[in-house]
Amino acid sequence: MIVYAESSAVLSWLLGEPSGPAVCRALQTAEFVVTSDLTLIECDRALHRARGIGQLSADRFAELSMELQRREWMDSAAPER
Repeated sequence: MIVYAESSAVLSWLLGEPSGPAVCRALQTAEFVVTSDLTLIECDRALHRARGIGQLSADRFAELSMELQRREWMDSAAPER
């Protein structure tokens, strides 16, 4: 299965929202994960906004930003063969 990772799904996983575990499972079980540059930009902007209004600490913001930029969630989504 090919999964398109869109912004709200990626953010729900990154921010630990209730639907996050289902998103994580979908990413992990996908044969291939695709996303757009726009998704990454939107997610980055949402993290900046959350930091700016005090919903994320500086440390948590840095951790989530690095996780998003590493894109390991895409690379690790394909099961080992």
